[in-house]
Amino acid sequence: MTDSYKNIVDQLEGHLGSYAMKSFDSNIFVDGGDLFKYYTDIWKKDVEHLRLNNRTPIQHQRDRILYSNGIRKQSERYHILYGGGQRIIRNYITHTMRMMQVARTICRALKLNEDFAEAIVLGSKVGALPFIHASKDVVSKWIKEKVDEYDKRENSYESTKSQNLFVDEKHLPNHPHWIRNIKSDKVRAEVLENIPYATGQKVDDAYTSGKQGYWLLTMNPYTNESQGNSFSPELMYGVWRHSLNAPFGKDSFIHNQKIHKASSEYHKIDWSNVSYESLVVQYADDITWVIENLNDSNTAILLGNPNNRGLFRDLFDQNNYDSTLLMQGLSKGDSGKLYSYFINDFISNSSNILNRKDGKECKILLKEGDSDYTIGLSKEGKEILGHFKKFLQDRVFNENKVLHRKKMLSTITDGCIDLIYKDREFLNKYLQTKGNIEGWNDEQKKVASELLNNDIHRIQTTVNIFSELSDQEIFSFVGMDSF
Repeated sequence: MTDSYKNIVDQLEGHLGSYAMKSFDSNIFVDGGDLFKYYTDIWKKDVEHLRLNNRTPIQHQRDRILYSNGIRKQSERYHILYGGGQRIIRNYITHTMRMMQVARTICRALKLNEDFAEAIVLGSKVGALPFIHASKDVVSKWIKEKVDEYDKRENSYESTKSQNLFVDEKHLPNHPHWIRNIKSDKVRAEVLENIPYATGQKVDDAYTSGKQGYWLLTMNPYTNESQGNSFSPELMYGVWRHSLNAPFGKDSFIHNQKIHKASSEYHKIDWSNVSYESLVVQYADDITWVIENLNDSNTAILLGNPNNRGLFRDLFDQNNYDSTLLMQGLSKGDSGKLYSYFINDFISNSSNILNRKDGKECKILLKEGDSDYTIGLSKEGKEILGHFKKFLQDRVFNENKVLHRKKMLSTITDGCIDLIYKDREFLNKYLQTKGNIEGWNDEQKKVASELLNNDIHRIQTTVNIFSELSDQEIFSFVGMDSF
């Protein structure tokens, strides 16, 4: 260990552009712990330093997510599409793998940090629910409804005691509406302590996969303990805001949440933690989603009727795109060429932006909220991606079987989370089993059980458990595993 760990990390990341995210660009973890000290202390230890051999802090954090239970469960969740009387099934891990490859390819060409982008991709999918898109709106609505029920009970009780309540929703102007509308002081305080939230723009959903991924990765959410020295705020910003069209600018996102009333720790993430890699991931998610759904639907239709021209040809006939690569991809049903078109467009457009100024200056301007220094697809690329999404909506997602399946899974989701919430025996058994697997001590197991007496904590605990179950485990839980 003749070289300091920082020197080794600098060498490993020496090929990156000056605008790329590097391991020691961040000095703190989400909970405020000293990131630099944590890794350099590990490096100084005789045995522990072997964990960091030829690995940067960013690679270490990526690997922690890769080996988590949340990633394993993705292989047990399925996306099903119909076309021409046929159906195509894929498990969710394939989406993650393709999304990672798109992000890595773009980052490599732009000299951004591939490992950091990959970590964001993995983290953003840890909080994905069973049944994927069919369940997320249901869960968000269920959280709000449960909080509202509890609020009405507590507000009625507090009113009899003639307490002065905040009833004007302007008192929390930047908070999500469902939090602003809470009338009971007690309920509002419990929500702000037990359910992850942010202020800013597009933060009204009580559940998002990025938010849930952040929560599961940085907390033991069953004991309300912050996982000390877990992940950088830059990584967790990318995880939480991984969806395309996330608002841009300084006041668009602020997460500043006290973790448990007995603790002085806060988790802090805001727009200043944005990175170019996080913007790449936003596009990679959308590009992958569009192309894999188009490809699967096309395959289902051709399986049902080999004489059918298929969706690629229908999309080809609708437009005469300027791109030869795009037209070849559509005419030949070659999804690889579609990926290449969007990746090449992103790289070409973004290279021009990053070359306008010195790389470090671009990075500063991005964090200051200068929209001229964001990166992404060209205007034409965005329009084509938008057209593909509309085509899928019209031709694929309005298919009766797709709509019926989504309604069925939404109903099962609503019933399942309600059953979990009300079943104290199941909740206690689940937490004891999880504690045994993860090595909780007796005090942690006791705390996890006692916290179930708090209605708001139990709401979030229910969502945590639901998010960790596979599709088949949900069917089994509601008694649908056999007929």
